[in-house]
Amino acid sequence: MANNYAALSVIDVTQGTWCAWTWIALCLIWKNLLVMLLLTIFRFREKRIRAPEDVKMMKDGTAHVSGGPSAVITTSAGTDVFTLTNADRCQRILANEAEYTPYFLVLALAFCVIMAGESTARLVIYGTIFGFGRILHTLAYLPLKNGIARTIGFLLSAGILGAMTIDLCQRATKLAVGASIYNTYY
Repeated sequence: MANNYAALSVIDVTQGTWCAWTWIALCLIWKNLLVMLLLTIFRFREKRIRAPEDVKMMKDGTAHVSGGPSAVITTSAGTDVFTLTNADRCQRILANEAEYTPYFLVLALAFCVIMAGESTARLVIYGTIFGFGRILHTLAYLPLKNGIARTIGFLLSAGILGAMTIDLCQRATKLAVGASIYNTYY
């Protein structure tokens, strides 16, 4: 009976963990691809092109944009308020994703390696919450334009990254100490 369970845990459960990792990675990466497509569409609509050679592809009225916010408005209080076009918002979404998604994918990969066979449920829960946080952050930046929702999305994502690091460190320490004790007494 023990041999059957060992074979099952190596084949099925480990594959389930890797399957969870690949689906989470797929969702996060394809969300970014969609935002990149939106960025391209918004830039063409707004006739805002980053590379000077791309200006030739557009109709009249297109100008090269070196980057940054499209306009700065000075309020009566003397503070500068940046207005962002949809293209600027897409750019910021991708910059934020480039900061957080790689950390998550590396941590999720570590779950697959360190906790092979016993981390599928954790990975699915972490991935769902992280993915929800990133999607909320994206929606808050583009259609909602809501700072509170964007903050909640950020906090969910950052909180999951923190929880995953603690979980992995705890498990890796337990494995290392367990292996050390096992080698000492046996």
